[in-house]
Amino acid sequence: MQVTVTTLTSGKVFSLDIPEDLELENFKAFCEAESSIPASDIVIIYNGAPLTDLKKTIKDYGIKDHDMVVLERKKSPTTASNPTFSPSGSAPMLDFSKIQIPKHLTQGSEKQSAGEGTSQQRQLPNEEDPAVIRDMLKANPDQMALLKQNNPRLAEALDSNNLEEFTKV
Repeated sequence: MQVTVTTLTSGKVFSLDIPEDLELENFKAFCEAESSIPASDIVIIYNGAPLTDLKKTIKDYGIKDHDMVVLERKKSPTTASNPTFSPSGSAPMLDFSKIQIPKHLTQGSEKQSAGEGTSQQRQLPNEEDPAVIRDMLKANPDQMALLKQNNPRLAEALDSNNLEEFTKV
């Protein structure tokens, strides 16, 4: 079976041809050879859950041919400032504290909920609104790169800052 392994921190991606009855500890050894991370420091994550039983086979974990797993390095005591892993070194913890919400999405929500109680939820932007789509694309450089690659005409309309042209395309 072929399993694709990706690392979130370095962005490295590699494929391994392995037998489905390969135990996790041996799978980690294969990953060590490809990633240069010691097998004892490797955490394999599949479907958002860390795989912990080293004697279980890849098949036992439900991994099938052409599936993808995430390889992460366990947090060592010297990397305590790196929030990639919880203190137990098991499940990844994502840090969303640096995400900036576009001002047009937060403006008016305070006015809207004032006097109406805190139970009212903020209205979400219309995801079919061309202006919202434009702002979402411009806020994400990865999406912009994909757009330029897959739909250059639309990317050009987006770069022109002409909402009518963008909407038309």
